[in-house]
Amino acid sequence: MSLAAAAGLLLAASSPPAALPITAFPSLLLLFHAVRGLAPHRDAVWPVLAYFLVGWGFSYGWILDHVWPGTAIVSLLLLILLALLSALLARTGYRLAGVPGLTAAIMLLEGVMTFGPVPMPLMSAGYTVSGTAWAGLVPLLGITGASFLMWIVAAVSTRWPHRVQVPIAALWIVIALLRPDPGSRSPLPESSQPLSLGLVQPGMDAESWADVRDDSRVDALAALSTPAAGLLIWPETALPVGTAVRQDSLLQRLVTRPIITGGIVENEEGVMYNAAAYWNPSGQAAEERLVWSGKRRLIPLVEYIPGLELLPWLHHLRVDSGGARGYTPGRERAIWAVGNHNVSALICFESLFAAEARSAARQGADVLVVLSQDGWWDSDRMPLQHRDMTALVARATGRSVVMVGVSGWSGVLSESGRVIKELPEDVPVSEQTNITPRPIQTVYLAVGELFSVLFFLAVVSIGFFEWKRHD
Repeated sequence: MSLAAAAGLLLAASSPPAALPITAFPSLLLLFHAVRGLAPHRDAVWPVLAYFLVGWGFSYGWILDHVWPGTAIVSLLLLILLALLSALLARTGYRLAGVPGLTAAIMLLEGVMTFGPVPMPLMSAGYTVSGTAWAGLVPLLGITGASFLMWIVAAVSTRWPHRVQVPIAALWIVIALLRPDPGSRSPLPESSQPLSLGLVQPGMDAESWADVRDDSRVDALAALSTPAAGLLIWPETALPVGTAVRQDSLLQRLVTRPIITGGIVENEEGVMYNAAAYWNPSGQAAEERLVWSGKRRLIPLVEYIPGLELLPWLHHLRVDSGGARGYTPGRERAIWAVGNHNVSALICFESLFAAEARSAARQGADVLVVLSQDGWWDSDRMPLQHRDMTALVARATGRSVVMVGVSGWSGVLSESGRVIKELPEDVPVSEQTNITPRPIQTVYLAVGELFSVLFFLAVVSIGFFEWKRHD
């Protein structure tokens, strides 16, 4: 247990505030040693549980730093559930096929958490390559593929003597410390025209922003937007709860330029969506001026309750989601023609899903906009983590990303994930900037999670032969 907890601390050190991504790979090796040290009874539950509770718990401020105790407690319960599920799967895999079986079980859980109905992709070890030379693998393998590669190398290494494992870990760290080369990939040959943007960050605290029925926020945003030129970008839930027609009337009264903004859209049946909207004042009718799409990837227990339709008593687990108690997932991702560019919006947590960004890019988007509210935490860990994770998604898909948050992080990330524009955090500010998108055709964009599947099948095959050998 103590060795596994120490491995978890190494995993936690890969994220802010320590921000030492080189510790992630050694943490995997140390976990495998903690599990192997339990032989002959081969019960992996407690070390794996300790590893993920410590590693995930300390890594991500979404649990430790949340300003609302109720949300923090629910998040902690979700973390315990995920860690326990991971431990039980790992125990089964380890009993069947040793370390390869344990590795396959952890990969399976990560795949379910990334692509399944209860999404929580920030658990992926692939995000720890951010800021290292290993980030160069992301345009090829994707984030999940990079994670699976780490697990495979660690699992295979533990089969060899310590005198071999230490050099492998050292080599991994040395390569990680090499300076990444974001400019190593060539853009597509098509010419690209500049896109003028006005980034608007209201700089409001979480408690003030949580009043999602307050129309005055639109007045404040409109006044703050006056100096900025071009397409305005407002953050998540900037438009108060209302129908699209009502929100259109608010914007008509105050704004004269096109906007991409977040808003809470309520349809005729009273169903609410955490939405992204493109408002163009040149439209003739309300439905032409304001076109919206709902957030597809909702945060479990915060924005929606999985299985609530089948088990109504689960509503007791629901926490206040910024003034609205639950949303309905959106279906289609909108692509908006803005001048000579196609733009798509990801809402906050959605920007951690490379598959969502890939889907938008394959539909023609050459610019991705991320509308967020990362002000629910007492520290700046989550905004920085959100930025760094989104930068990996930008790199995987080869698309520039514009992020605007209520209080930060706000700025522009290039197609290689490099910060090229940054607004000061926690202050009201609007700033005009021009970007010239140069989309990159990455391998991941073309083949998706092919390498993730191949890596998983490889580990399952190794585990199968281990099981047959010991059967």
